[in-house]
Amino acid sequence: EKMQAAGEFDRLLRQATGVAKAPYVAEFVRLLLESGQKVLLFGWHREVYSIWQEKLAAYNPVMYTGSESPSQKQAAKEAFIAGDSQVMLISLRSGAGIDGLQHVCSTVVFGELDWSPGVH
Repeated sequence: EKMQAAGEFDRLLRQATGVAKAPYVAEFVRLLLESGQKVLLFGWHREVYSIWQEKLAAYNPVMYTGSESPSQKQAAKEAFIAGDSQVMLISLRSGAGIDGLQHVCSTVVFGELDWSPGVH
């Protein structure tokens, strides 16, 4: 029980940290976007993505996370590559193996860190 409680506490603490930092991360990303750069913004928690979507709405953020279907992910990727979106909110794990973004974007922001450094 103690190990399970500790794991749950860790998960909640990481989420709370992400939520607390999310508005500031969005402001930093906004500065990059205003300078004309496209941005890949990596995160993990749905609540954090919601804050980023709201704060960066003017840049038409697209999502590439574990919640989207393969066709939705493909549409998001295409919109980002085509320039219809300037920022892609991408999951630390769902984006593994994605190709093609390197041709249009070289700016990456880790808005949330994964619990495993191997993911980065």
